[in-house]
Amino acid sequence: MTVINDFIFSLNTVLPVFILVMVGWYIRHRGTVDESFIGAVSNVVFYYALPAGIFMDVATTDLHELVNPRFVAVTMLGTAGVFFTAWFVISRIYHDGREVAAAVHSAYRGNYIYIGVPIIQNILQTTTLTCSVLVITFVLSLYNVLAVLILSVYSGDMSQLNFKHLALTLLKNPMIIATLLGIAYALTGLPLTPVAAKSLGYLKVIASPLALLMIGMRMVGNSAKGKGGLIRLALLFKLVLGPLVMTCVAVLLGMSQEEIVTIYVLFGTPCAMNVYIMTKSMGGDDGTAASIIVSSVLLSILTMTAGIFLLRTAGIV
Repeated sequence: MTVINDFIFSLNTVLPVFILVMVGWYIRHRGTVDESFIGAVSNVVFYYALPAGIFMDVATTDLHELVNPRFVAVTMLGTAGVFFTAWFVISRIYHDGREVAAAVHSAYRGNYIYIGVPIIQNILQTTTLTCSVLVITFVLSLYNVLAVLILSVYSGDMSQLNFKHLALTLLKNPMIIATLLGIAYALTGLPLTPVAAKSLGYLKVIASPLALLMIGMRMVGNSAKGKGGLIRLALLFKLVLGPLVMTCVAVLLGMSQEEIVTIYVLFGTPCAMNVYIMTKSMGGDDGTAASIIVSSVLLSILTMTAGIFLLRTAGIV
C-alpha cells in the first residue's frame, strides 16, 4: 500500500504540470492562438510575473538563508561537470560541429523556471523556495555563459565570448534585476505593505500556469531524421545521468530536503526553449535542438515521475 501511495504522490506531483503543457500545445494546434499572442504571453511571464514573484520571495526572506555557498558550489560545479562531460563524450562520437553544439547545449540546460519550480512547489507544498532564488541567480546565469561558449566554438564567431558582453547580458535579465532589488529591499528591514504584497502575489500566482501553457504553445514539431542516436545521447545526460549523479552527491553530502529536491529537479527537468532560440540565433543545428526539446518534454513525464517516486520511497520527500 505504501508503494502505491508513493506512486500516486509522484503522479500527482508531475502530471498537473505536464497536462498544462499539453493543453498549451492543443490550444496552439487548434489555432486558437497565434504567434503574436504567444510572444505577448511570454513577455508578460518573463518581464513581469516571474520577476514579481522573485522580488517578493527575496524581499521577504531572511538574507541569512540566501548565504549558502555549499549549495551554490554544488549546483554550479555539477552544471559545469555535466556540460564538459557531455561535450567530451558527444564530440568523440559525432563530428558535425553544429550537431555537437546543439546536443551539448541540450544536455545540460533544463527548463527550471517554467517547469522545475512548479514541480518543486508541488513536492514541498510551498511557494516560497529559497534554493530556487540561488539557482536563478547563479546557475541560470552559468547556463548562458556555457551556451555562448559551446555555440561560439562551433560557429567560429567568438565575438560574444567576452566578459563585457556576458556581464551586460546577465545584468539585463529581469530575474537577476528582481533578485538584486529584492536583496536591496530586504536590507532595509521593512516589511512589504499589504497593497504591495497583494499586488505582487497576484502576479506571482499567474506566472506558473501561464508559463506552462506557453511551453506547450511553443513546442516545435521538428524532425531530425537519422539523428536518433545523437538525440538519445543528449537525453541520457539531461534526464538520467545528470539528475542521478547530482542527487546522489546531494544525499551523500547530507543536504536538506529542499536542497536535495531542488538539485534533483534542476538536473532532471526537460530542455529549455532557450536551447532552440540560442542555438538557432548562433548558427547551431536548430532542428536537432527542437527535436531534443520535444522528446525531453515527453520523456521527462516518465523520468521525473520515476525520480520523485524513488525520492519518496527513500523517505527524502
